[in-house]
Amino acid sequence: MLNSSKPTLDNSWQPTTSIGITEQEYLQINVETQMAKGFRSTDQLLWNKALPAIIGTWPPEMPDYNNGSIVEF
Repeated sequence: MLNSSKPTLDNSWQPTTSIGITEQEYLQINVETQMAKGFRSTDQLLWNKALPAIIGTWPPEMPDYNNGSIVEF
């Protein structure tokens, strides 16, 4: 059993070097696997555009169990 203590065998998944929240690095898996910066912007794009197209409005609106009166939390 090979135990290299690394997530990939070819060292394509490198330790991150950035600490800024908007510059976080991630392993981009495409034709060429490489480390890329900007995880947060990619994550926000997916969260704001792609997921609503798949699952609709989330969270769903609260059902009107109280016949239109205002619910305060």
